[in-house]
Amino acid sequence: MKKFLVAGAFIAALLSAPVFAADMPVKAPAYVAPAPLFNWTGLYAGGQIGYQWNRDTFGDPNRIGSPVGPNSFNDNGLIGGIHGGYNYQFNAFVVGIEGDYEWASGSGQGTGTLAGLPFVTGHAALRWQGSLRGRLGYAIDRTLFYVTGGGAWGHYNLGYTFPLGAPVIDPLSKTLSGWTIGGGIEYAFAPNWTTRVEYRYTDYGSATGSIVNCCAGPPSSQHHELKANAVRVGLTYKFGGDPWVKY
Repeated sequence: MKKFLVAGAFIAALLSAPVFAADMPVKAPAYVAPAPLFNWTGLYAGGQIGYQWNRDTFGDPNRIGSPVGPNSFNDNGLIGGIHGGYNYQFNAFVVGIEGDYEWASGSGQGTGTLAGLPFVTGHAALRWQGSLRGRLGYAIDRTLFYVTGGGAWGHYNLGYTFPLGAPVIDPLSKTLSGWTIGGGIEYAFAPNWTTRVEYRYTDYGSATGSIVNCCAGPPSSQHHELKANAVRVGLTYKFGGDPWVKY
């Protein structure tokens, strides 16, 4: 009889164990903090290199009787220089200001016509350029998509020659001001380093100079309208601060 009682008590204890286990407190899973995101806020500086397609549309609109042109030619070439600025990030949006200065190698020449016949040679050479722009971007962690635009300045050596192929007889050297607009993608590959690819269109306006030695006396003039398209790649260093932010 005692054996039956002991066996019954043992079976009852086994059956009641899950009930007690169910009543025991369960430990909550450990909290895992979200991964920090890249922080775009801060000062930065870097360098860039690229290629620029320049266009000079030229003519002599003041020539009495029959104007020269308009005619156009390309003076393409390499560009390279430095840039710097400041970004401020709020949530996923990034606003900032940036300036750059570049050396330029573009130069070229084209033939201007009078009454449909070759008449003069126009020359253009871009020596340097710079800009001061605003930036507006949208950040997806380490990747920033942005648009940019503002004022632009460029120094051109221009001129006319006649007869065709002669050295520049009526030179014109001017620093022009205009505007630029474009956009790009920037990627942070390290806590303080980013790389970028950017496209910009620039309109430098026009330059007008007198013709004294080339083709005809006053009121003849040489008139150049100058525009450019450029693609750049850059490397940037972001100064100080916490490279990571949570939002």
